[in-house]
Amino acid sequence: MNAAKLAALYLAAQDAPRTGHVLSLIDAYVRTAVASWGILGATTGLRIVPTERDPYGSQAEMAAQVRSTGVLYVFTGGSDGLPWEPWVNVAMRAVHDAHDHLGPNAPPFTFDGEVEAYRRAAHRMGDGYAPILWSEIVLQAAAGVALGNGVPQKLVLDVRVGQ
Repeated sequence: MNAAKLAALYLAAQDAPRTGHVLSLIDAYVRTAVASWGILGATTGLRIVPTERDPYGSQAEMAAQVRSTGVLYVFTGGSDGLPWEPWVNVAMRAVHDAHDHLGPNAPPFTFDGEVEAYRRAAHRMGDGYAPILWSEIVLQAAAGVALGNGVPQKLVLDVRVGQ
């Protein structure tokens, strides 16, 4: 999978129109996000702490800190501009990090690692959420490779290249 090609497609794509099917998909995703967030601490034993600074330089650093402290810090930045409240984006980051980047054989914070994390998330949440997860995990990771910081937040549901 080519991160540069996906980044270009993501950056050129329009934010998904908020109509019929898309609104239903967003509503279901948000309900699942809220439910997953609600039980995350109880199911993982972690204390989740939102933070305005990006807390980890790598997945390995995150895993080591979480193992030693039982605390998962979750970056709150870049959560505006999506079709759900910013706190829902933070909640899904916490769920994503806890379930897809911690534990045995957890993938790193790299483009290829995020592709693997997407596969884990789609398996965990169900294929119905794959279009949103693809945009939120893989396409944003690809754009991050291309741009570094400042990836535009949007929901792109029509770029399924390489999936």
